[in-house]
Amino acid sequence: MDSALIVIDAHHNATLSSISSFGVKIAAIPAADIAFGGAAPR
Repeated sequence: MDSALIVIDAHHNATLSSISSFGVKIAAIPAADIAFGGAAPR
């Protein structure tokens, strides 16, 4: 990975998980671990 991308990734991991202005904590997980509960509403 390019060194600039490593710095950006580290910055995002440190800052995005600490944002509290929206009142909701997030947790970054691998895309492969995301599961959807059903079809999207129409």
